[in-house]
Amino acid sequence: MKNKNELLSIGEVAKMTGVSIQTLYYYDRKNILKPTFIEPDTGYRYYSSDKMGQIAFIKACVQLDIPLKEVATILLSNDMTHVKDFLKQCNEVAETKINLLKFGIETFSEALEKIELGELYQTGKIYSRDFEDKYYFIKSCEQPLGSADLIRVMMNASLELYEYLHSYGSEYEYVALLGLGNLKLSSHKETNYYSFAEISKPTTHKDFLSIPAGTYFFIQSESSELKNANRIFRKQLENVNDYIVIETLETFFSKTNLNQPVYELRLIIL
Repeated sequence: MKNKNELLSIGEVAKMTGVSIQTLYYYDRKNILKPTFIEPDTGYRYYSSDKMGQIAFIKACVQLDIPLKEVATILLSNDMTHVKDFLKQCNEVAETKINLLKFGIETFSEALEKIELGELYQTGKIYSRDFEDKYYFIKSCEQPLGSADLIRVMMNASLELYEYLHSYGSEYEYVALLGLGNLKLSSHKETNYYSFAEISKPTTHKDFLSIPAGTYFFIQSESSELKNANRIFRKQLENVNDYIVIETLETFFSKTNLNQPVYELRLIIL
């Protein structure tokens, strides 16, 4: 045994690492982390300085929800090849969690942005807004879909999209779905309806639609107005043949009531 003066007491270790004394006792009982020395008369635990690195490792695994049983197996194996492989797996878990956290931040930020936008506009009044490039994954339909059918169709379609993207590797692994809605594409020749999911990145899928940055007109209402779009935007559509009308159901646009979703009807002139 090392000189006890060269060891750290369990209290010191707890203070330095932020791991409670009770947790260190638990790690001992479960064979996750054994103290270097136990005082025979008092049962008091002491740790060598190299244990601090192992504690930091255990804390990181706990934060990533990696089972302690797996951590114990690796630490007790004393096999650096196994440790190296395990660390590679831990990196993959950490990267996945980072992406999930980023997605959470994007979701919260988007919801906050929508609340702030909703506070600016009155329902039933036409406004204009600039937008950046938009990317849509679309599915043809005979008429606009109701909200439940829209979710069913586009969730199934999204599975198809992710399978397609997965074949192109990690570059496309985290294409976020930004919203669902109905879309009317009109030209001087014909009018077609689509359901869509707005996505965060362009793809080469056959059902991908890209709309370049520009300005669109929009109006908010408490019910769907897609079929009335030509009447609502009749002034903006004078002498226009090619245009897109998009309608989304927005959860966070209501000024006072979360349970009163708001429809936003958008006109994009091509």
